[in-house]
Amino acid sequence: MSAMSADAAKVTEEEEQMQEVVSSLERSAELSMESNDGADLEAEYCATSIWEKEKKHFFVLSDAGKPIFSRYSEDSPDIIPLMGVASLIIARSHGSVRTICAGGTTIVFLLREPLFLFCASRTGETVAHLRSQLKYLYAQMTFVLTTRTFDTLRRNPSFDIRSLLQGTRGSLLEMINTAERTPNLFLESISTLPLSAPVRAKAQKIIRSEKQETLNYAILMCGFELVALMQPKNNELHPSDLLLIMNFVNTHTSLRQSETWMPLCLPKFNPTGFLHGYCSYLNGATNVSLMLITTDSNPENFHQFQAVKARVEIKLQENGVMKAIDEAQKKPNITTAELGVPQAFHFVYACKVSKLAQCCSVAFSMPYNSESSQERLLKRYQHVYHMAHGCTTKGGEAYTGGVIGRYSKGSKRTSEVTGVGNKGNDDATYEANDIVVDLLPTEIVAGFVGDGFEVYFAVSPLAEMDLIQSCLDRILKAVKRSESILFFMEKNTWS
Repeated sequence: MSAMSADAAKVTEEEEQMQEVVSSLERSAELSMESNDGADLEAEYCATSIWEKEKKHFFVLSDAGKPIFSRYSEDSPDIIPLMGVASLIIARSHGSVRTICAGGTTIVFLLREPLFLFCASRTGETVAHLRSQLKYLYAQMTFVLTTRTFDTLRRNPSFDIRSLLQGTRGSLLEMINTAERTPNLFLESISTLPLSAPVRAKAQKIIRSEKQETLNYAILMCGFELVALMQPKNNELHPSDLLLIMNFVNTHTSLRQSETWMPLCLPKFNPTGFLHGYCSYLNGATNVSLMLITTDSNPENFHQFQAVKARVEIKLQENGVMKAIDEAQKKPNITTAELGVPQAFHFVYACKVSKLAQCCSVAFSMPYNSESSQERLLKRYQHVYHMAHGCTTKGGEAYTGGVIGRYSKGSKRTSEVTGVGNKGNDDATYEANDIVVDLLPTEIVAGFVGDGFEVYFAVSPLAEMDLIQSCLDRILKAVKRSESILFFMEKNTWS
């Protein structure tokens, strides 16, 4: 009992010390407000309203407490005391803090010394998905700097890396926006431009014919969608590295105006060193770009790759590939009704039969005509995804569903997973081949993880299990019929 009392006293003492520091910061802020003139008070009021108005904030700071990135009000003086509080929480936890739930707000930390990343969210997203977004933010910063720069910051805490991150804010913000409006991040999959198999095969053949001794990776993309890819057999790109490349290329308008030779770091390939890439948009195509990557830092490769790009561009035009790409990007996304699954409101499908994980989704239709309803559905997909994969799902919003029924056809999973029951905190263990279901007043969201694929879909809240199983069957058959169009199935290695 005495040991327990001592532990309780220690916890109480730490809480009191924490409160003293927070109160001190509050008093400093009050004194600062009293000394400001009217204009400063108005600016501070605007900054405070932003903190309250926005539902999700992201911050990056150094282990010395220096602010590096903020999603909103990056130049606000309010950030300094906020970083102080965050540093204090991390220090008091001895670097073990991961999640804090306070009312309707979930705060998630990702500690990658000498960088600390955290987000504060009132959106109801899962803790696992919020942490995944922090990991992608860290990866996008690594894409520009490599972890060697972070080692420099570790040795010299006064070193300011913000100057090295100039011009990357758009990429960091777009990565956050991508997580909110697409399933790519939580599925860790890339999107592929729908093209007929013969057209994609032509694009692959054209790029393969331009193999150079120093050329390691060739990526042809249309916006955020993959068109063609060639890579070494034993060093295939990880989908997350491809997402970083696409995000960087599409958020830097300067790349559209000229051919560029640039260093880049692919964290899954090698987080400590740079590769070098040649990037250029194709003439007459506002959204089609070619990225050629090499491990050789010789700047003479720029001229060699410049010639490769010119030849590839001519061949793509002559073989009708550019015309097909233009038509494909203008074509509206297909609906569930057009695919022969009118009972389903919407679905997302991930193809993971190879190392190149890909995903596709149908167009949003009733009842998801508004942006808010689309974001809400994507959040439900996140919950079901993390439930199906055994991740912690309680994070700002409790589960309303559980597991019902069993899917008896198709591929089987090889291991059981743990989900969350309808109270939001009860463990519910279920066997392979179960359909994971989230019951809501507006819809039923179901998920199924098979061998090499995953599918998540929404149906009427009145649907029974027979209808849910029927929708799953139809979705799988519809995707199978269009598999060669929806996904990149061609050989993508040089040899």
